[in-house]
Amino acid sequence: MPVLLIIAILVGLVWGLVLLRKTGLIGGCLVVMLVGSCFGYAYYHADVGGFSVTADRILLTLLLIAYLLLRWLGHTEQRRFDGQDITLLLLMCTLLFSTFSHRWQPGMVAALVVFNLMAMALYWVARGAAFSEKTVMGMFAAIAGFGLYLAVTAMLEQQQLLSFVYPRYIANSTFTEFLGRGRGPLLNPATNGLFLGAGWCCLLMFWPRANRTGKILLVVLSLIFAGGIFCTLTRCVWAAALLGLMIVVLPNLSRRWAVWFATAFVLVGGIVVAAKWHDLQAFKRDKNVTVEEMSRSAGLRPIFALIAWHMFLDRPILGCGYGQYPVESKYYLSDRSTKLQLEKARIYVQHNVVLSLLTETGLLGSGLFVLLLLLWCQSGWGLWRDRSAPLLIRQQGLVMVSVLAVYLVIGMFQDLTIAWMANQLLFFLAGVTRGLQDHRSPAVAAIPQTQASIAWGGSTPA
Repeated sequence: MPVLLIIAILVGLVWGLVLLRKTGLIGGCLVVMLVGSCFGYAYYHADVGGFSVTADRILLTLLLIAYLLLRWLGHTEQRRFDGQDITLLLLMCTLLFSTFSHRWQPGMVAALVVFNLMAMALYWVARGAAFSEKTVMGMFAAIAGFGLYLAVTAMLEQQQLLSFVYPRYIANSTFTEFLGRGRGPLLNPATNGLFLGAGWCCLLMFWPRANRTGKILLVVLSLIFAGGIFCTLTRCVWAAALLGLMIVVLPNLSRRWAVWFATAFVLVGGIVVAAKWHDLQAFKRDKNVTVEEMSRSAGLRPIFALIAWHMFLDRPILGCGYGQYPVESKYYLSDRSTKLQLEKARIYVQHNVVLSLLTETGLLGSGLFVLLLLLWCQSGWGLWRDRSAPLLIRQQGLVMVSVLAVYLVIGMFQDLTIAWMANQLLFFLAGVTRGLQDHRSPAVAAIPQTQASIAWGGSTPA
């Protein structure tokens, strides 16, 4: 096995250098994420020294080596530190301190590396990359193309056409959780929904450049995305996708049409939810889970919130320690001062990104995380509103805000901080947005600005 691993690393190094030469650092980041999504831990892994080695982790290591080499040679962009960078570094330092200041185990360290440090590495590489029109367009196309694959795969899964699903482990009943839903290669419908939402947003960025035939094609592909999102059979994913779609569409409409569209959306959505409330609360989703069990799962959210509140009161500043929630939460399940049956939450992790960090890292960690998301939202929206920037750069700002909204809506019901690849996608897009803020650098200034004020349908953004 070590010999095969060495050979794989050497082959990966050669092909990685060829890939970087063709696509640059942004292409390298995309390859790491796409390989990690489809050919990561579930596809194949080798245990070396207590740590699981996977294809994407090898590729990320090679990408970091290439990035450091290019930086040493002066071929990366030198960007000044700002509030986003400082907040991110403080958050990672807080997670490191929180992990090693408690009774840590190898699994907790692995989670810290895979879910956080690897995501930060992608942020930093994307932040320092050089950009051109081809780079930004290629990134939109790659994420949209991957999202289209996920949408088709989700529909095939939900319809039980498993012989057409690839990689094969997606249909493997060994991974029983969420089986029967559109969980994709990520084996999680929530994370799958995040990537689908990001892919749909990136697809719609081609609308201003498409002719009549191209726009018809984009509408057809959007219907495929909608079908894939529906086949996740996950309510928070549906809500998140609709919000992400509104964020993409509304800024490109005139103020009058934006108000009409938003009002109609709220009214229709409210009527549908009111009419189908019982069906939305309980319906058959997972292959191995009954409707009754699905109905009971909706009642777990108040239980999670109450447990998190009690844990926060005991350790409000630093929390119980990163990765310690499964251990520490068990001490709060015997409380009989509430009518809620807290024991139901024994086998579950926290189902909210903010509450998860609040219990484990206290106000310090959760506060830094919320501040970081706010700064990223401000950065993306500021980029979109910058009329002096080329349209492609402004569109990345809109994508950032939309994906961030999708992440937060799903994150209110699922802990995406421990979901496979979710943080990597968010941090990567944040790194790209941070890099494009310096759009007056020579590499980016070369992007044609003839469409800088073009919005969808030719109207000026409100």
